[in-house]
Amino acid sequence: MDYSVDFRLVRLFKALGEKDRDYKTIEEYGKDILGSKDFRKIVGQKHHIFSTVGYHSVHVAQIMLLMSRFFDMDEKDIVRGSLWHDVGIYDRDSFVDSMDTAIEHPKRSLEAAFETGTLDDTQSDMIEHHMWPVTHERPVTKEGFFITIADKVAAVTEFLKFHDDRIDAVLDSGAGEENALD
Repeated sequence: MDYSVDFRLVRLFKALGEKDRDYKTIEEYGKDILGSKDFRKIVGQKHHIFSTVGYHSVHVAQIMLLMSRFFDMDEKDIVRGSLWHDVGIYDRDSFVDSMDTAIEHPKRSLEAAFETGTLDDTQSDMIEHHMWPVTHERPVTKEGFFITIADKVAAVTEFLKFHDDRIDAVLDSGAGEENALD
């Protein structure tokens, strides 16, 4: 009898049970981003009908951390790239249409992240290419590829109104509320 499938399911359920640790990891590696002027602009902005851009960005980081348990990825890179990936949506009215938004917001997000001086190549790839395959230039790193998946999974679950209050606690920590998850 093949038990490898059962083992993978056990690993998956164990990984799913580590969400609290994930949110603390997001606070640890993303504290400066969560509290930044650029990120605070998007925290309450509507996104994917029932969500906000801030919620979505933390949600993507959480999904990326889950994926990192199965694929070797640096936690700091994936948290920082995930939090920055949609910051460029802050001014939706400046985009011509939804295709313009899809193409242009990654460029704005990359600019905002670049200005911090803390961006590395992996994070840049994640931010710049997260809209692939809608945009034609594909990611070059595995983190860049996986954020395209995490972004879509997060969007679908947000559209279906799945909500995790712990994400709100992470967003509150960026506003200066200490120990939001304790």
